[in-house]
Amino acid sequence: PITGVTHSLSYARYMPALLGRLWPGTGPRSAVIATSRSAVAVLEAAFASLRAAYGLHPAQFPNPAIRRIPLSVPQPFPASPEAVQRFRAEVGCGDAPLILTLARFSPHSKMDLLPAVAALKRAQALGLPPDTLYLAAGWADTDDELPKALEAYAASLNVRMRAITRPAAETCRLLYSAADIFFSPSDNIQETFGLTVAEAASYGLPAVVSDFDGYRDIVEHETTGLLVPTLGFAVSGETNALAGLWFDNQYHLKLAQQSVVDVPAAAAALARLGADAALRRRMGAAAKLRTEAEYTPARCI
Repeated sequence: PITGVTHSLSYARYMPALLGRLWPGTGPRSAVIATSRSAVAVLEAAFASLRAAYGLHPAQFPNPAIRRIPLSVPQPFPASPEAVQRFRAEVGCGDAPLILTLARFSPHSKMDLLPAVAALKRAQALGLPPDTLYLAAGWADTDDELPKALEAYAASLNVRMRAITRPAAETCRLLYSAADIFFSPSDNIQETFGLTVAEAASYGLPAVVSDFDGYRDIVEHETTGLLVPTLGFAVSGETNALAGLWFDNQYHLKLAQQSVVDVPAAAAALARLGADAALRRRMGAAAKLRTEAEYTPARCI
């Protein structure tokens, strides 16, 4: 059998690799596993393109089966109320809403956080409490100036923001436990699934996320969170033609710069959840139940 999990489908080298799945012929149990509906669609299109380009007859060279099996999240272990209270005091949050993004600081392989800060500024005029704290946490290289630059940009807009780089597992646990809203405005094709969105849901956090790739599978709009309209490119032929010459991060960044998260809509969603604790609790509880039904290791296995 041909088996493999396609977690990220954004690399130019995948097309010859997928051709190698067709060329020798596939059997009745040959399968490729995709983690999202978007990934299934990408694979179906890729195999169709390869078949047309190489004149492969579908009877002689059938597609392997494509099956969606999402990634799983482990059982959450929320921090104690006392630890959460200490943490919120340490970061200067107190009783104000805490909005969390947990992702790599990487516009070329995860998301551009400048629109996130702009959305928070707009949200203040729509009812988001002015003392709301935005925590952006995730991996960054030791010499990466982006986290500090984001903090400075937020400060210039009177948005309370702190960047936490390279959080340890225990810190991530505290972040999920202490946050009120999970915010992930990804605009990058490298994000095929969205593991941190599912992890946040397992901790009972409502989400505001871009209507993008695997996020659409994880977040049920108006039930477990809010999806923000996201505009992509209709065609990318010129960019794709250069993909074989560029580094992956250059290719991903170029495509991400052609994708747009609706900042006013994100601001409205953040303001709505930030000002309504009962709505946050209701959506968070629904998110936790959905994660327990769909994304446990036992379910995915």
